[in-house]
Amino acid sequence: MKKAIITIICLFLIIILLVLLLPNLNQTDIKQGDLYISKILAMNSSIKADDHGEYSDYLEIYNGYSFSVNLEGYHLSDSEYVTTKWTFPELEIKPKSSLIVYASGNDICDLVSGVCHTNFKLSSHGEVLTLTDNHGNIISKVSFPEQYPDTFYGYYKGKYTYLSKDGKPVAKNTNHKKYKITINEYMTHNKRSYYDQYGNYYDWMEILNSSDEDYKLENVYISDDATSLKKYKLPPTTIKSKSYLIVY
Repeated sequence: MKKAIITIICLFLIIILLVLLLPNLNQTDIKQGDLYISKILAMNSSIKADDHGEYSDYLEIYNGYSFSVNLEGYHLSDSEYVTTKWTFPELEIKPKSSLIVYASGNDICDLVSGVCHTNFKLSSHGEVLTLTDNHGNIISKVSFPEQYPDTFYGYYKGKYTYLSKDGKPVAKNTNHKKYKITINEYMTHNKRSYYDQYGNYYDWMEILNSSDEDYKLENVYISDDATSLKKYKLPPTTIKSKSYLIVY
């Protein structure tokens, strides 16, 4: 009986500590002050190449203060519970300026150029992204939903929303609605349907352009893995209006 009472008291104390130490976890988005995550690009197909020439996903941190901020010891994470996944080195962000950080999973940082890559990637299906100061406090948290190619999710007039390249609010999935590019058909056990130019019966997929405009596939990737969306980069190809492309 005594042991059970002690266990209950311990659990009660743990709950109190969690409430005190993690007061922000129930909030959807957090912006504590003028240093915050201002933009997220979780499906970078053609907006900006990184220092290796790859179209890595990235985020922007904006310093709205009138003074520079040294980010040494600050953290970025794609989890609101494990907020110290990636730690900034001694890197300064100027006042009224933005800093791009690539979420490539490469975990490298060039202090000369100021270009950094986190040790995690962003999910196009949506997740939580946190910026934590060097005292362990979450100063910026963004719970972003499903993302779309070359569409930002960022802070605009007091809230987070979908943004175009020039920073204006847009309807989600704008590019898909305009061009109507879809994987229309696929075959995973091809024995007697389409064969390639060498006479081989490989598995295939059909990419359809059902719109009234020709569409150029440029910096477009296909993948069979939701955690690795850039497994194969299609070469620059134009799909005519109401036409399709077979990919083996």
